[in-house]
Amino acid sequence: MGEKEIPPALPTKSQVVGSSTNPYEAYTSCVATAYHALKNRFSQILQKNDSLTKKQRSLRRQLDQAQRENTKIRSERQRLQENYNKLAKDIGRVSTEKSQIYAQLEHERFQRELGDLVLDQYKDEIIERNEVIEREVFKKELSDLLLEQYRGEIEEQKKSLRKNELQIASCGRQMFAFSSQVSYWRQRVNLGEDQICKLTSELEHSKGEMHRQNTTIARLEKERREAMDGCSFFQAEIRKLKATYDKLEMRVDALGATDATEPDEPRKRRATKKRRRGHTSQ
Repeated sequence: MGEKEIPPALPTKSQVVGSSTNPYEAYTSCVATAYHALKNRFSQILQKNDSLTKKQRSLRRQLDQAQRENTKIRSERQRLQENYNKLAKDIGRVSTEKSQIYAQLEHERFQRELGDLVLDQYKDEIIERNEVIEREVFKKELSDLLLEQYRGEIEEQKKSLRKNELQIASCGRQMFAFSSQVSYWRQRVNLGEDQICKLTSELEHSKGEMHRQNTTIARLEKERREAMDGCSFFQAEIRKLKATYDKLEMRVDALGATDATEPDEPRKRRATKKRRRGHTSQ
């Protein structure tokens, strides 16, 4: 807004009286001057009003455009937010699956280490059993030497030996059962590793297949262009051959016209043979 304009001052009574000696003329002149001043002021007010109206319309148009752009920006922001939420969900899902796979691998490794520990423990027990067996064999040999002197004790030792053998057989069966369990857990670990390798191989295979398909598409596109070039070449050759055939047919017709004095049958046979030769050459 500019500075407030000061309306023109009306003439005073002394100025009007000084300019005319007639009071009526002075009053009329004063009223006319005031009317013109008010008319000019009213015109200025109307001009300012029009200017302010135009400015208000321009500002309203700018406001509407800004509101439309704001709505568009909000829609774009909402779409980007939805895409971001979707990507965040996908990342969370992939992280969860990755954590589950790592947890499964840790569990399988723990089971394998536990199986190795149990196997080592049973190996130690087998060594101890072998030492016991060796001692029992030594006792048996000693008992054989003292067989005649200590027959009764020998019979008791034989019973004890049979009992120990039964225990050894039982231990062997237990060892076989534990070996089966260890083999089972090893198979489980190998199965998990094979599954991971299989998934990796399938991923690499899909990448290679995609590359091969792109290569095949490029090769087929190249062959199509070459075939189109070949078709254009053969079409040109066909047009040339057709023109040659038309010339030959015209020559045959001309030769037929020169042979008009000959009998009809021989002339027709020769014309037919010439046409056949023309078709064969074509």
